[in-house]
Amino acid sequence: MNSKTFTIGIINNQGYSARNKTVGLAISSPGGPLAALGCPSTTLLTIVNDDPDPPSAISFSSSTHSVNENGVTARVPSKS
Repeated sequence: MNSKTFTIGIINNQGYSARNKTVGLAISSPGGPLAALGCPSTTLLTIVNDDPDPPSAISFSSSTHSVNENGVTARVPSKS
């Protein structure tokens, strides 16, 4: 089996984006009398976000917090 590679250009959006981007790729209609479509013929390409958070972004310091049930208040730290 021969392996072929092709290049997909990625354009950096140079801005603030909080999400990865996903692109579906497919091979279809192979040409030539001896060409056949193999499996898998589809794949997902994920472009991983490498942009910084916007300057005004605020988030929790952790994805989980806990407090004792006899506590009067819960302090949940955030960061900006």
